[in-house]
Amino acid sequence: TLDLPPDGGYGWVCCLCGTLVMFSTCGSNSAFGVFLAYYLNNSTFAGASKYDYALIAGMPVFFGQGLPPFVLLLMRIFGLKPVMSFGIVVMCLGFVLASYSVSLWQLYLTQGFLSGVGISFIFAPATTVLPGWFLKKRSFAMGLSLVGTGAGGVTYSLSVHKMLDNTGNQKLALRILAITCTITCTVTCVVATILIRQRVPIKPTGIRNWKANKQLFKDMVSGNIMRK
Repeated sequence: TLDLPPDGGYGWVCCLCGTLVMFSTCGSNSAFGVFLAYYLNNSTFAGASKYDYALIAGMPVFFGQGLPPFVLLLMRIFGLKPVMSFGIVVMCLGFVLASYSVSLWQLYLTQGFLSGVGISFIFAPATTVLPGWFLKKRSFAMGLSLVGTGAGGVTYSLSVHKMLDNTGNQKLALRILAITCTITCTVTCVVATILIRQRVPIKPTGIRNWKANKQLFKDMVSGNIMRK
């Protein structure tokens, strides 16, 4: 007898959690496009080229999509919620520190590296939950969760654009965004982390179980897949 997903029930709460996660991670990162235009038009950071800004903008996407195999390995070792909680701290730290960046390398480290790592640690574990709750409605549920990306992109981009128009200063706009993003991202991601849950909980292996963790690494990071 197969234990099939219920296609609903508490799964819809998890779907809402996924939407909140997408809103606060990928959605908030979309606001960098507005900053990009401002940086290019005002030569904000000395010695920075358009390629520097493009690379900083791409780093969160790179880390957000490139780290999940390793993030999911950590999830199997430590559990779903500890990994997501760590991501919340790192992402919010990236936003706050970016508002105080005065050199290009600091922007690389904060808005590029830290925010990308934080996004990966929140977004990757959350995407593994919905398939356990939905079967026939899985595509619909995943689509609803991805609505958060577009909604967050519109919300944060319009907000940043308005702040830059009103202040004429990216530092003040970044600091306002850092505060609002930190509050919004923290609240939405914390709510999502508290409410989200696996239908069939997977017991963490723990950091001391080297044999099991080694096998998990082999299963998740396949050389054959990378070669293909």
